[in-house]
Amino acid sequence: MLTTTRAQPKVETFPRERLHQPRLARHTSASRSINSLQAVRSIRLRSLGEEPQAYAADYETEARYRPELWQQRLATAFSYLAFDDDHDLVGIATGVWTRDGDTHVVGMYVAPEARGHGCAHQLLDAIADLAIRR
Repeated sequence: MLTTTRAQPKVETFPRERLHQPRLARHTSASRSINSLQAVRSIRLRSLGEEPQAYAADYETEARYRPELWQQRLATAFSYLAFDDDHDLVGIATGVWTRDGDTHVVGMYVAPEARGHGCAHQLLDAIADLAIRR
């Protein structure tokens, strides 16, 4: 987890094998439980609704996905989530590993209220760090 100020959201990682299970998001001021499946679904649908031109998918299709499909999608990828100091989810970056060992970023979104404060850089740095460690 990257610790930051209000201007820079915190980045929390959820390993791919545990994305579908509730996880504790640790913050300096408080802790709270996050159902990562619902959190990822929520931020993904927000991204599709607010920035439809940035994605090949569309809101109407993904909003109808059953929980099992979300679990399947999350089981084959890894995501980093960014939270602000109020513990609101404001960003996500998702990556996948290829068979040849490369890491690809397959989706990214930062909420308008969190843009311009380094959130995207933190999310991408977290994926790059994971790729290097792998």
